[in-house]
Amino acid sequence: MKANFLFVLLAIIVFTSSCQKQNVAPIAAPAIPVTIAAPAIPVTTAGPAIPVTTAALLGKWSIAKDSTWSQLIGPPSITVYRGTSNDYYDFRSDGKCYKQENGVYDTIAYKVASDTSVIFGNPVAAIDYKSGDTVYFQPAPNVISPLTAHSAKIIFSYASPGGPFCQTIFLGK
Repeated sequence: MKANFLFVLLAIIVFTSSCQKQNVAPIAAPAIPVTIAAPAIPVTTAGPAIPVTTAALLGKWSIAKDSTWSQLIGPPSITVYRGTSNDYYDFRSDGKCYKQENGVYDTIAYKVASDTSVIFGNPVAAIDYKSGDTVYFQPAPNVISPLTAHSAKIIFSYASPGGPFCQTIFLGK
């Protein structure tokens, strides 16, 4: 009986002392410093947005800014590249886009998917393990918004096994 009394008394003391209000300030997440300077090549965003068409994309566009955001484990990684006068995206009528960015040349196929998106890249081939047939997967569309006569913003984003990834490219004419 004495042991039960001591146990109940101890339980009451523990419960009443642990349920007190305290003024504890929440810990703020550390800020990730990102320095964004003015673009090397100005991008004019004046003018109405226009639908994405092959005709609207055709021609040479200068790269004002290319920013990437990704997060694997830990805080996100943010990279901002400022375009130079040598950097460009050159959309051609044959469905190819020639680009040079930071001294790296590349050619990529493109196709208008809707009035706000473009598909970059060719379909990817894979083997269906059940039938043995070759199947093709089209890459996901990339948003171009807004698109004006003098500026475009292309957004590439996807979830990878390593984590989310987003790239935003600002182009100007």
